[in-house]
Amino acid sequence: MLKYFQTHWSKEQRLTRVDDVEQYLTQSLQNVNEHIYQKALENEAYRGMGTTVVAVIIVDDMAVVAHVGDSRCYKMSGIKLRQITKDHSLVNAL
Repeated sequence: MLKYFQTHWSKEQRLTRVDDVEQYLTQSLQNVNEHIYQKALENEAYRGMGTTVVAVIIVDDMAVVAHVGDSRCYKMSGIKLRQITKDHSLVNAL
């Protein structure tokens, strides 16, 4: 996941619109998911594997957050932390 963003982020033109950032993050996570899924199909040892991610891109005064899995994103205000995402996990669903 990290390698994907390290490779592809530098190729992006400056993203200045929130809609463009949302589309970029959505497409990027879909691409990475497809890659992980294909690896799991090709190799029995990878069967059932997955990953979690939290990505934040700031555009002007807006933060665009994308997350998958049980990784969390928090907003820090002064000395207070507030969780701003909900886990995508069986435990949280229960």
